[in-house]
Amino acid sequence: MGYCIMRVEKRSRGAVYGVQLENNRGVTDHVRDGREFKNSKINWALTDNNINLVHTQNWNQEITKKISNYNARERKNSIVMLDAVYTASPEFFLDKSAQDIKKFFIDCLNFHTDEFCHGDKNLILNAVIHLDESTPHLHIASIPIVCDRERNRLSARDIM
Repeated sequence: MGYCIMRVEKRSRGAVYGVQLENNRGVTDHVRDGREFKNSKINWALTDNNINLVHTQNWNQEITKKISNYNARERKNSIVMLDAVYTASPEFFLDKSAQDIKKFFIDCLNFHTDEFCHGDKNLILNAVIHLDESTPHLHIASIPIVCDRERNRLSARDIM
């Protein structure tokens, strides 16, 4: 029997770029820059097989733009991003086709959108399926904006 695994962490501005580099990694970055990621067992020969469901190039710039578009305010110590990982125990994936794996992760993305973004797909910053490590997993970055009757605001506390 397989188990679903989900982790969501709050991230401030200072962490955004590092998470972006790891989630949107590419073989050329590894070869050109010698980029490695602590605690990751990446098989760089498989990195080109990773699947972008939602792709954003410059996360900090896009976060600023979306906060502005939603008329929310950012404080110096604001949590500006939720960093989520969805996966399952390795045995879950053993008999799954590539199409089944992608569908599983699309369902995870839809769950995340409903639970952490109030169904608003515009708050998903990035979503990538990593197939270059021992167990497939999905990384999702989203912006924790709460839309109240009075105003829109950043509030990871209320969302989580």
